[in-house]
Amino acid sequence: MKIKASIEKIPGGMMIVPLFLGALVNTFLPDFGKTFGSFTGALMSGALSILAVFYVCMGATIDLKATPQILKKGGALLGAKILTGAILAIVASQFIPNGYIDSGFFAGLSVLAIVAAVNDTNGGLYMALMGQFGKKEDVGAYSVMSLESGS
Repeated sequence: MKIKASIEKIPGGMMIVPLFLGALVNTFLPDFGKTFGSFTGALMSGALSILAVFYVCMGATIDLKATPQILKKGGALLGAKILTGAILAIVASQFIPNGYIDSGFFAGLSVLAIVAAVNDTNGGLYMALMGQFGKKEDVGAYSVMSLESGS
């Protein structure tokens, strides 16, 4: 059985397929996580334990000598995110009144909401894609990018 090869045919499949399977388990068996104890329960009720394992495993694949390259790539990505958000905020503020849009299809939309939505980073997906298609140093660049996201 070539399960991993089948999952890797889907872009980001190593993240998306398990998330989808987890959503199915949580939908049809909501108390399943409590069956096996504390670690499994933590995996089913929150992402902190699996994220910790994921970060340690990804970090273990990176050579410490690659730190300058990681800082360079991460800094470039961070700068691009901040610059894109700033430009988008300036452009959006020209079209959206102070506060937010009161009525119509875009009711409730604000400049802040647009910038937050466009400028957000899904770190797990980024690291999964870079781990699959990029270099090990690309995965480490997320540590610098997360300074802006706060994740």
